[in-house]
Amino acid sequence: MFVAVDAIFRAILLLRLEEKIKARGDYRKREHKIGKGKKHFAITLLGASSIYGEGSDVEIPFIGSLVEQLTQQGYQVSVHNLAVSGHRVADVSRQQIQRMKPSDLVVLYAGTKDCLTLTSARQYLADLRGLTEALRGQTVVWVTIGDPRLLWLFPIWLRWLFYYKAKTFTVLLKRVLAKCSTEQWRVVDFFAEGITESKLRNLTSRQVVADGIHLSDKGQALVGEMVSDAAQSLLRSVD
Repeated sequence: MFVAVDAIFRAILLLRLEEKIKARGDYRKREHKIGKGKKHFAITLLGASSIYGEGSDVEIPFIGSLVEQLTQQGYQVSVHNLAVSGHRVADVSRQQIQRMKPSDLVVLYAGTKDCLTLTSARQYLADLRGLTEALRGQTVVWVTIGDPRLLWLFPIWLRWLFYYKAKTFTVLLKRVLAKCSTEQWRVVDFFAEGITESKLRNLTSRQVVADGIHLSDKGQALVGEMVSDAAQSLLRSVD
């Protein structure tokens, strides 16, 4: 009974959300050039709806702080947003990687859709391995799935169900990336730090997750600062 109710609830919620996103179309600018510096720095955004920018008015999701810092250092920054609402980890490998231009940094946030559709840990692990293989040689900041307890739209029992799934996925991601120590990759543990940072900043879940599933402007700023901090050692290696 529990499984049936859960499946129906998830199907209705995700269907309505996807219909809303599709109705808006590809409303975001995909290519940005920021700053007038003589040095150039290219960033690619990969993933699904939150890093695409759904639910937020932030012009360049996840990397506003980083871009501001780079422009102050004399860079002209190019941003290529390849994220697609609804994409799973496997979709990033199969569809987004092929569209990448040469980049100095890749910022990746994927896996929420896998979590909300209760993808098996075995399948998620296989998809992660496929994605890491596709990103070999790239400089990457990986952002883990946020804590599903922030998803205020969902009933509490469902948030806890997603919480344990997201916790497993976060462990798997760290395990896979730990085996790629020769790569220039950094992890932003949004799962572990998201709620902690929200409490420190006196933010409610509705301030962080605007429509119950996507990050608000304040949520974007929170993640953006974490991404900027994680990227510092990578930026030094680029210089």
